[in-house]
Amino acid sequence: MTAPTERKIGREITSAMHNSTGAYELIIGAIAAGAFGGLIDWAVGTFPLFMVIFFVLGFFGASAGIYYRYKAAMEAASSTRATRDGELADLTGDTA
Repeated sequence: MTAPTERKIGREITSAMHNSTGAYELIIGAIAAGAFGGLIDWAVGTFPLFMVIFFVLGFFGASAGIYYRYKAAMEAASSTRATRDGELADLTGDTA
């Protein structure tokens, strides 16, 4: 048995991240926004005001992105199903 190539492993990791339920996006988005807020706090001298604000905004922003992506995927699946059901009805002669 041979070891998988680095390229194949990279594709598998990328595929797994794209198919995740958004956990990575929620965590990384909130931490990145919080870190940016921490830099602003450090520059202004108001620790942890902006860090907390940006952390919360990052979390809600990532949540909204996941929600709208899910909503679009469900609408696309619904239209695909309706099209498929219509084609099936045409083939079988059903009018209902």
